[in-house]
Amino acid sequence: MSLLFHGLLIVWAGRVVYERVLYKKHGWLYSLTDAFFLVGFIVLSGDFIWMTVCALRFLPVYPDNWFLVVSVLSRDFVGMLLCYLLERTNIGSIIQFKSVTYWSYVLLITFLVANFIYAADPSWTDWTYAIRQGMNTTYILTVFLINWIGGKLITVLLVWSWFKGKEVN
Repeated sequence: MSLLFHGLLIVWAGRVVYERVLYKKHGWLYSLTDAFFLVGFIVLSGDFIWMTVCALRFLPVYPDNWFLVVSVLSRDFVGMLLCYLLERTNIGSIIQFKSVTYWSYVLLITFLVANFIYAADPSWTDWTYAIRQGMNTTYILTVFLINWIGGKLITVLLVWSWFKGKEVN
């Protein structure tokens, strides 16, 4: 489901990129490639924030998972760095950090902090983890609706806020 969701975001972002950047040939392919790295940067930044809040909440409870936390944060950071380096020539003309983007990140951090404060254990923060832990169906659906749907709506808001604005050629 996440692959389909992110694929749809990439296609939408590809249309925006195609309208804003004049490519000499194979424009649709280049715009999808640019969109892949730009959406990747945005999604990885959200995942970096999620993992940071998760580590602050659960690392004192589960100290053996420090290597997992460090490796995921490293993966996100390196992924964002690669996305930026591959798109640094186009990034200013395609996406812009505006006040709505700032407030979208504030909303994401507020959502995550409230969610992780409420969470008694990691099964509340990840519906697939709740399934693996054998939680009942109502619990799993609640976690899915709050975390997966809520998180994806905030991701859509983040992508939209980065890409909205005047057209630049």
